[in-house]
Amino acid sequence: MLLALMPLLLPLSLVLLPLPLDLLMRILGLLVMDQQTLL
Repeated sequence: MLLALMPLLLPLSLVLLPLPLDLLMRILGLLVMDQQTLL
């Protein structure tokens, strides 16, 4: 599932690079939670 999202995450990561790392981890955590609820 995550492997299919990798091409989408690459440009996203370039956009999110300037963001603070803790904020990035929080957003990633929310995305992972969403994935688990969808499953």
